Amino acid sequence: MDGTDETRQDGRAGAATPATQVAARLGELVDVVAELLEVDGAALRLRDSHLRLRTVTRRGAPAGDDRAAAVRSAPVLVRDAVVGDLDAVDPQGWSETRQAALQSFAALVSDVLVLSAGGWHEDVAHLADRLPDLDGVAA
Repeated sequence: MDGTDETRQDGRAGAATPATQVAARLGELVDVVAELLEVDGAALRLRDSHLRLRTVTRRGAPAGDDRAAAVRSAPVLVRDAVVGDLDAVDPQGWSETRQAALQSFAALVSDVLVLSAGGWHEDVAHLADRLPDLDGVAA
C-alpha cells in the first residue's frame, strides 16, 4: 500500500499535499505525546476560521471517555492567542513534570502551525480549515 489516497482514522492523510503533510506531522506529535507520557489517549483540537473548536488528530481514548479520571489540557498559543488545545487522558493522575511536558508539546504544536501557515502566507485558522475534522463540525 502506497498510502497516496488513504485517510487514516487518526486524522492523518496519505496524499502529499501541504495540508496533509501538516496533518501527518501533527498526528506524529500526538502519537509521541501518548507514548512518552504513557497516557490512555491524546488529542489536538484547533479553532478554525469560524472559531469552531475541532479535533484534527487523536490517539487512544477520547477526552470525554467515562473511564478517564484525569484529563489535562495545554493551550496551543500563537502570538499570545489560544488557537486550540492539546488534551491527554490518564486515569492514574498527573504529576507537575508530566503537565509541564504536555505544555512543552503544545508549544511544539504551535511552532509547527506557525511555520506551516507562514509558508503558505495564511493565518493559522485558515490552515486549520484545511486539516481533518474528526468531529464532523465543518461546513
